[in-house]
Amino acid sequence: MDWCKNTGNKLKARATGARSSSLLHTQSTTGTDNTDTSSHEPVQVEPKTYFANERTFIQWISAALLLLTVSSIMMGSGSFNGTSSVIAFSALILVAYSSFVYFRRVSLLRSGQAFGYLDFVGP
Repeated sequence: MDWCKNTGNKLKARATGARSSSLLHTQSTTGTDNTDTSSHEPVQVEPKTYFANERTFIQWISAALLLLTVSSIMMGSGSFNGTSSVIAFSALILVAYSSFVYFRRVSLLRSGQAFGYLDFVGP
């Protein structure tokens, strides 16, 4: 019966919040939370964070592909003007920007930094 009590206590501890609710979890070297960021170890990154980053990158590439498709339809229909060229150029810039943001975030995730993920330029 002792194993039953121990199992019940472990389940209660899990249910009451022993698990962290944030994606990025930080601890200081002593194991207690500290407001000084210089004493923190690298953060623990959950695997779903990598997948969320990749999912965002794929959505950006899909938007660029849509713009490129509209541009090529405009060019193919004979109404070749500056508008279709601007749309195609903006699609290429969107691909370059999304690639830069994706690889920057991957390097931040691998290094374990707890900051630098926000994007102040793009949406």
